[in-house]
Amino acid sequence: MFKNQFLLCDQHSQCEAEPSTTWEDFSIYVDTTDNISFSKNTISVLLIGKIVDYRSIDHTRQDIANTLASYTNLQDVIAHTDHCTGRYVLFCAVNGGIYALTDACALKRLLFGRIGGVRIMTSSECVYYSLFLDKARLNSETQSLLEDQVYQKKESPWFGLQSVDSRFHFLLPNHILDVAKLQPQRISIPKIHQQTNLQKVQEAAYILQQTFATLVDKYPLIQPLTAGWDSRCLFSASLGWKDRIKYYIFSYSNYKEEITPDIVLPKILSKDYGITFSTITPKPTSSEFLDALKKQVLPTRHLPKTDNIYHHFLHTNKKAININGNGAEIFRCYYGRPLFNSTISPLSLAYLTGVAHWKLLVNGIEAWYKISKGYAKENHITITDLFYWEQRMALWGSLYPLEQDIAIDEISPFNNRYMISLLCSVPVHWRTGPTYKVAREIVRALEPGLLTYPVNSIHATNFISKQNIKNRITAILEFRIIIGLLRHIMRR
Repeated sequence: MFKNQFLLCDQHSQCEAEPSTTWEDFSIYVDTTDNISFSKNTISVLLIGKIVDYRSIDHTRQDIANTLASYTNLQDVIAHTDHCTGRYVLFCAVNGGIYALTDACALKRLLFGRIGGVRIMTSSECVYYSLFLDKARLNSETQSLLEDQVYQKKESPWFGLQSVDSRFHFLLPNHILDVAKLQPQRISIPKIHQQTNLQKVQEAAYILQQTFATLVDKYPLIQPLTAGWDSRCLFSASLGWKDRIKYYIFSYSNYKEEITPDIVLPKILSKDYGITFSTITPKPTSSEFLDALKKQVLPTRHLPKTDNIYHHFLHTNKKAININGNGAEIFRCYYGRPLFNSTISPLSLAYLTGVAHWKLLVNGIEAWYKISKGYAKENHITITDLFYWEQRMALWGSLYPLEQDIAIDEISPFNNRYMISLLCSVPVHWRTGPTYKVAREIVRALEPGLLTYPVNSIHATNFISKQNIKNRITAILEFRIIIGLLRHIMRR
């Protein structure tokens, strides 16, 4: 059984492999039952993966399962998991139905389908292929796309509601799955209480810090340290436990380390803050390791960062959790400001992601757009932010953690549905560049001294110098010009 993966299927299936265990009417296949928790009270719960609750830092996955099992309705279960962080899938049997949901960004994938009359729910199509002695079924257009070298250089982005093997559908963020019908249903964005913008950001900072308090008590942590804002926020939240975290950065042969911000800044920070820090140059991935990946992940990619996975496979404590910043791009308005919200089209989203010349991907974006445009309006979230959340993060963003599962598991402290919703409710001008006020205020709330260090630069930060004022004004003007050009293009 593949590391960190799972599969549930009807007990009457033709799978000849002996299940790891059972739940309700389903056979469960996992690499180890240490990765799952059961609980049965007023409802029945199955939790797979890593999950923590910043409001109860001493609670284990089993404790969380027990709490969820004590509720009497699905709405209370959903409301509780809104505040949970991790990489997990939850199944619950409540009021005569069985439902499933994922972590906030679906970084633990849940693919589902009915194949040969059997309900299949799994974290990877390849688990199904292995257990049911089947193989991928790709149409000619999909096969051609996956073999396209330009597409591969873009790290094989995928969009839509279905997997590359169209027998499988994704359970996207902000959805639950009605398991009986294998039908996904949307759930509302968490309600945000009336607060000032600064109070919202300070609450997010508190959530990040408490998430580290919860994680460090349960797992050995390793944490990349870069020159970017997401890393700076996470570093500031982690400092209370810096002696229990191993910080690192990967370096590559084409890096000029003396001028590369992602190398220079972490070295300065590590010295000034007295942390354990390593600069790692990974070995090239072996052909044997690539062959192993091909058996576990669809599609299989060979990227420079695949060498990072190979390094973890060879050298990293298999019980360690890798910390990353996935999810922060959502509230940083990665795909633009809400001035697009009333006019932006699926084709415009395809242009924003650089895939407009692949009709298959445009069709996938259109399929998502049809079920999402009204939802975005009803829940007061921009279509661009929702697109990044439910498509870019859940499909492309979840692929690297899936690849990495062969070596190590990872968690993003930003992967919290309540916190993402909280920060998306802050005005756009707080969230976007060039100032990134939300990120700046998170750092200020946790470790204001870190604001004296440059971000994504090796040059000293001095916001009152004439040159820096000029640079900031220029950046703002350039940003507005680009936005204006994009508005013109998208309205044509």
